[in-house]
Amino acid sequence: GSRGFFFFFFFFDVFAFAAAARRRPPARPRALSSLVASMMSSSGGDEIETPPSPSDVDAVRAYVTTGPLFPQLEMRDRDVTETRVAEWIALVAELCDVLGFDAHSMDDAQASRTYRYYLPVYLWTEARILAHVDAYQTPQRSRDPPPPLVVGLSAPQGCGKTTVVSTLVKLLERRGTRAASLSIDDVYLTGAEQDALAAANPTNALLRFRGNAGSHDVGLGVETLRALRDVNGVRGDGGEAR
Repeated sequence: GSRGFFFFFFFFDVFAFAAAARRRPPARPRALSSLVASMMSSSGGDEIETPPSPSDVDAVRAYVTTGPLFPQLEMRDRDVTETRVAEWIALVAELCDVLGFDAHSMDDAQASRTYRYYLPVYLWTEARILAHVDAYQTPQRSRDPPPPLVVGLSAPQGCGKTTVVSTLVKLLERRGTRAASLSIDDVYLTGAEQDALAAANPTNALLRFRGNAGSHDVGLGVETLRALRDVNGVRGDGGEAR
């Protein structure tokens, strides 16, 4: 398939855009923020805690499907075939390569991070890309590349947004998807603008420093998002922003 399609991802902490070949999309998953919320609120329940061996398909299936994020993918039991689990194992091997883990000797934290966090988030992202491409494969649109896809992730500071996004970008690139990232830190007010804002609001100490509400150049951020959304020369709705 063509590699010329561009998609734009917006994450609360990181922006990224990517391109991918067309394949049949899996079932439409829920919002990415729901995945993160599930991960943060999980109390363990019936999760299997022993890290699986990548050579044991049944163990990998059980470990992934009992993780807190898996239900958000809305996969049916019959969808979790041996072939699909083998694809998960291959993805985890690539994730381990990116993260510097040994896929055959991960500790509990590493296994949970790869199999139950990064893998489901990657599968969610891939599903959105493929569904977006599929939506633009119509007789009226087939000549034009689809507009960039916009996806949003909102999570508290320290949840690892930057790390998961940078890992996703690397994995997407390895699998034939062109990707890049841009941090929200790049749309702060300039130093002079921040000083002027603080001077105009002397009773609000929060406006003296970057990082707080009011310290970003919202206009620049919107302009950047719009420009990247139209990078293909085809204006679109930009997909999904959350």
